[in-house]
Formats: sequence, C-alpha cells, structure tokens
Amino acid sequence: AVEVTDFNGSLITVSSACHLAFSGLTFDRHLARGITCSGATNVLVQGCTFRNLGGYAVDLAQRPACGRVSCDLALLAAGGILVRGGREQAPRESNDHYVVNNDIRDFAQVVPVYAAGIDAGFGGMAGGGGGGGHAVGVGTRIAHNHVQGTPHGGILRDSFGKTIEYNRVEEYCMISGDLGGLYSYQRAEQGGEEVVRYNLFSAPTNYLYPTYLNPGPTG
Repeated sequence: AVEVTDFNGSLITVSSACHLAFSGLTFDRHLARGITCSGATNVLVQGCTFRNLGGYAVDLAQRPACGRVSCDLALLAAGGILVRGGREQAPRESNDHYVVNNDIRDFAQVVPVYAAGIDAGFGGMAGGGGGGGHAVGVGTRIAHNHVQGTPHGGILRDSFGKTIEYNRVEEYCMISGDLGGLYSYQRAEQGGEEVVRYNLFSAPTNYLYPTYLNPGPTG
C-alpha cells in the first residue's frame, strides 16, 4: 500500500516512458491524484485499488495506448478516471487509450458536479460545466465498467472516435439533475464518429435522462 498526504502532485507521475505496468497496488489516503501518465506510451494500470483520494484516481493524457483494466475505485473526493489525448485536426489521430472492466463507486463526494466516474474528452471538473466541456480525447475505448454512486454524472464524453459499450451505470444524479448516466455537451465541429451500444443505465434519480447528448453529436 502507498499512502502520501500531498496536495501538489500525484502519488505516481509517468512521463517520457513506455512499456510499464502497475499491478496489484493499493493507493490510499492522498490529497491529490493517484497516477498521472503524461508523455508516456503503453502504460498499463491493472488490478489496482484506489480509495480516499482528493483528485482523480488516474489521469491518462497525451501519448497513446495507456490503459486501466480491472481496478477498484471507491470513496473519491473527485472523479475516477480522466482520459485525454490524440489529435482532432486532419489527419485525425487516436490516443488508443482504454478503460476496461473497472468498478468505480462512491465518487465526487467533495466535488459534487462534473466529476465523473469516467471522463473521456469532457475536460474534468473545470471542463466548462453547463456551457459544455471539451478536451481533445480521440479514440478511447470504454467497456465493461461498473459505475455507481455519484451526485452528478456517471460518464462524461466529448471529442471524436470513442467506443462506449457494455457498461453499467447506477445511482447517478443523486443530488443534482439536468445531466445523465452518459452525458456530453458537444457541438458538431467538436466531436462525432462514435459508437455507443449495449450499455445499461438504472432508472434516473432526478430530472434527467440515462443518456443525455446535448445538443447532439454527429456520427
């Protein structure tokens, strides 16, 4: 287990590295993020536990093919997994990140809005809120995750080329509404070409929709 109380940085920051794996670790009681991957390629976080963190458990940014597989996240002050990277301008480039088979529950306990279990291209807690968040996040696969227990949204998305499938989202928008289990605020020029299929959303808690794509993407 790793326990460090520090507002200023992640417990682990991976930069300018490749072909690394973090497996079977527990990250507990820290005031900032768990793992940040920036400028790193082919970094795998597998079978780890993240709890009692002040920031996102994992931040996958910029360089391609980093993943989060079969991890447990719980009791988080903010969101769970933040995914960014790729290139939106032609020729478009995928980040090839993947978020697969994770259990994410009881998050956004201090930051109650726009701190999602999985954020892929929305931009995080400061992503813009009701005016629409946007960050470059091209080509991520989000699949077979269980997301449960949040005052606001379960999965936030924006940008291009993601596949979102076989996820289960429950107990979302337990305090505030006008959002959804899967939410985006996406202008036509900022995103599209995405696959959303075979997901299960529990009944809405407040005035909202299980999937709320606002004002509506293309593709």
